[in-house]
Amino acid sequence: MAQKLKLKVGDRLTLVAPNFQGAAPNSLPRTRGYAIGALFDVGMAEIDAGYVFLPLAAAQEFFRVPEAASGIEVVLDNPERAADFRLLAQSRLGAGYRPFDWQQANASIMNAVTVERNVMFLILTLIILVAAFNIISSLIMLVKDKTRDIAILRTMGASPGAVMRVFFMSGASVGVLGTVIG
Repeated sequence: MAQKLKLKVGDRLTLVAPNFQGAAPNSLPRTRGYAIGALFDVGMAEIDAGYVFLPLAAAQEFFRVPEAASGIEVVLDNPERAADFRLLAQSRLGAGYRPFDWQQANASIMNAVTVERNVMFLILTLIILVAAFNIISSLIMLVKDKTRDIAILRTMGASPGAVMRVFFMSGASVGVLGTVIG
């Protein structure tokens, strides 16, 4: 937001809020300028572009809600238990309050991560299947090309198991070499 508005620490930012409390529908909104004390970069465009942090007393005065807050943030030691804490808070606070956790607040990101995880699993599975079919087809072609050599080995007294071990070792070396190169 600071980059888009070309602001830096020490500049003044004017906040605008609708004037709903007891005002006529066409009344002017409330405005107030605040000096910028610090800039932050969370790394999420939604937050970086749309959040301004004020001291609680200044926000209460600007929004005309003395001794009240529209939200309270609770930081947990284990973020994976946020849903459990949200359910506990809902049961203790009652119907007048609406707790939500970080997963709900960032539902679009969580859905994107889930979709990405599923797509990556599918892509990797397909890559492995293609590689396996390539190895199998190359071994089949190797056996087809070597039928005369197999007949010679069998004539010289090699057992079917020994011939199979030769091709097994050949297939294993192709697989290991392909894995190492890949």
